Amino acid sequence: TYQTPHKAFETIYCRNKPVPQGCDEISKGFSKSRPNAPVSSFEVKASQVGDQAGRGIFAKVDIPKGAYIGVEQSMNSIKVTPTTYDIISSHVEEYVEAAGFDAVVEFLWGYGFESNLYGEISYVVDSTIL
Repeated sequence: TYQTPHKAFETIYCRNKPVPQGCDEISKGFSKSRPNAPVSSFEVKASQVGDQAGRGIFAKVDIPKGAYIGVEQSMNSIKVTPTTYDIISSHVEEYVEAAGFDAVVEFLWGYGFESNLYGEISYVVDSTIL
């Protein structure tokens, strides 16, 4: 089972010398030493798997194992906390004036995903679809 430690435990653990593996990624969100494959390294084109396969995303260059994908785009993601999501949803349901916010809820449901990356649940829409 995956478990996210409380921030206090994480901080104490990551102050050990030598710094434990993974602490640079936990504390800063990413490791500068890990390679990045920019979005320009990929292209969307018709799949050649079969006639009904549709489109797919393909690498234009070799991508190193363990590389991040599109870090330069990830800084623009939309993050919504559960409290904010609940407020938006309840206003859409309760107030006619808030009907325009229905599009926000549909956008989060259509393109977002639930994340526990930083120790709390949030709803994230990846910036690469924006």
